Amino acid sequence: MNEKKSVLVIINPIAGTSPKNQIPSVLAKRLNPAQYTVDIQFSEYKGHAGVLAKQAVDNRYHYVLAVGGDGTVNEIARNLVHTDTALAIIPSGSGNGLARHLGISLQISKAVDVFLAENVTPVDYCKANDTFFFCTFGVGLDAKVSQAFSQRKTRGLHSYLTGAITEFAKLKPESYKITPENEKMFLQKALFITCANASQWGYNVYVAPTASVQDGLLDMVILLPFPIYDAAPLGVQLLTKNLDKSNYVKVIKTRHVTIEREKEGVAHVDGEPIFMGKKIEINNIRGGLKALVPRKI
Repeated sequence: MNEKKSVLVIINPIAGTSPKNQIPSVLAKRLNPAQYTVDIQFSEYKGHAGVLAKQAVDNRYHYVLAVGGDGTVNEIARNLVHTDTALAIIPSGSGNGLARHLGISLQISKAVDVFLAENVTPVDYCKANDTFFFCTFGVGLDAKVSQAFSQRKTRGLHSYLTGAITEFAKLKPESYKITPENEKMFLQKALFITCANASQWGYNVYVAPTASVQDGLLDMVILLPFPIYDAAPLGVQLLTKNLDKSNYVKVIKTRHVTIEREKEGVAHVDGEPIFMGKKIEINNIRGGLKALVPRKI
């Protein structure tokens, strides 16, 4: 007789814009009680999802099913790295960058299909100093946008684009010292530097079209200063997986990089703004997280 699999479902009720009340009933219908023992918890405060995920590891749960956006996934996943408890995702946030990269549908029923296939695969994660990220980390424009977005009352693509345009209009390039692994330091003026484990920020905005969560490398994407008349073409390239072909973009694949900036300030990890110092050490840790994903990622 096969062992029943234990599943902790962690639902962030305030993630994204859609209600989450229907998810427990969907899971009750789809997860056979003869195969799964299911415990459903709603997170109640910032950090609570991480506490619940750690408890799941301590109690040897097979799976933690994260219902929320990239921030919720990050909070849960960082407590699952290098454990036998695997991460599953029902994307229910705003951008859903990691889920989109992995090919997990935004439709609840199809996301549950991915879970039921139980295709557990090791994927990479990254750290910026001591802060975990699974999708992207950035300084410059994308960090400013994430900070502005976090303060908006409304969510969604329109709000995100409005914030991006507003921040771009007042942004000035910054100077950075960049030292990729086994290479010499170089100086670079840039509008943003994004270190990507996955290919997009979310909303199918592809900042790193060739990034992979299984290659042991991060894609460092550097956007150089450009004339205003090229803003629209760059926007199109972001949406069509062609940003790496721009003359204003440098892409460096590396396992480790040090970024030194002019002053401390805001950065973002998986779309969430965070205050960081001038010097930031970024590392990719290969295959450190078990995740339930579609057959091909």
